Amino acid sequence: MWQQFQTTSGFGNDLVAGAALVNLMKTQNDPRLSQYFGTAPKGGYGGFDATTGTTDVSTVSPLAGGRASDPTFSQPIITYDENQLIIAESAFQGGDKATATTALNAVRARYTKLAIANPTLADIMAEKYIALFQNPEVWNDYKRTCLPALKPVVGRTVIPGRFLYGQTEAQTNPQPQTSSDDIFARRNANDPKSCQGA
Repeated sequence: MWQQFQTTSGFGNDLVAGAALVNLMKTQNDPRLSQYFGTAPKGGYGGFDATTGTTDVSTVSPLAGGRASDPTFSQPIITYDENQLIIAESAFQGGDKATATTALNAVRARYTKLAIANPTLADIMAEKYIALFQNPEVWNDYKRTCLPALKPVVGRTVIPGRFLYGQTEAQTNPQPQTSSDDIFARRNANDPKSCQGA
């Protein structure tokens, strides 16, 4: 899926690694870094920092070179890792720290990462943030938990809580607005509160 998008779409080449994910993976010495991204023009792995918008593009990793270059790659939809991290989060939120620890460390062990003896919710959600790369469900996790602690892009005070409605929806549904719709301020009725307070 991503390989076709990356190679047949002019927009696909504009997608690059983000600094938040790359820095988290580098801090944890996560071996999936080379699976997710290609090397930057200056070598190594780096991400574009959208909170400043000033990253030297020669230090930014493309998606091409990782999964996005493999036409045979099967994009995961639901995985063992995600299920274990759902168990970890739900157990943690329910006060069962032992089950949460076991489930989190089962995933970490698969990638030769050290076990965490007393994990926090932030530890669990950071692992899930890495595991759900290219899966939009990670955005829902963020909106629910505000973890990992992400920052909005330069010039904005909040991270969007929803997508814009498409033109066909706006034509048949009087509720959505398109030209004046503000995805940063307007929330859907069932959205959790914005992590940045909007």
